[in-house]
Amino acid sequence: MFSPTNSCHQYFEVIDIILYSLDLRFKRSVFPLLCKAEQFILLTANGTEEGGEIICLNDINEFLVDDIDVERLQRELIMLPDYFSTINKQKNLGLKKLTKTATLCELLNTQQVAKAMFCEYSKLLLLYLTISVTTAAAERSFSVMNRIKTYLRCTMSQQRLNHVIILHIHKE
Repeated sequence: MFSPTNSCHQYFEVIDIILYSLDLRFKRSVFPLLCKAEQFILLTANGTEEGGEIICLNDINEFLVDDIDVERLQRELIMLPDYFSTINKQKNLGLKKLTKTATLCELLNTQQVAKAMFCEYSKLLLLYLTISVTTAAAERSFSVMNRIKTYLRCTMSQQRLNHVIILHIHKE
């Protein structure tokens, strides 16, 4: 039997789990780690020496311990510079050095086999691009949700809640 109070309890339980996971992920300063991750992504794409990569890889492994298979990533990193140089020559792009993550994304998206072949590197790149430097926007949206989804409004459907929250956040 469906009960609105049971539904609200489950909803808040899921929100608590999400908040706990976010606290674990961002319990230390993220910005220096993101800078190291960006350096690591660009250095490995250009095929630089391994000494600096290992230090950076250990830092990244600490942060992304459950998300990336480090051993597979290390195997992918051996082939990565050759793949990028081959794509650069085939497409006549004239790139001497990769300096932007947007360029890396374009090169990885040129062929479907690249995503399968470099799946851990793609995951690392996606995680780097999706982790925001600050959590202010996420915290603001949770505050809005707490103001809108009150005890009296707990029977509101998820679709309606999403629409109301988006309207409230983007008032312009």
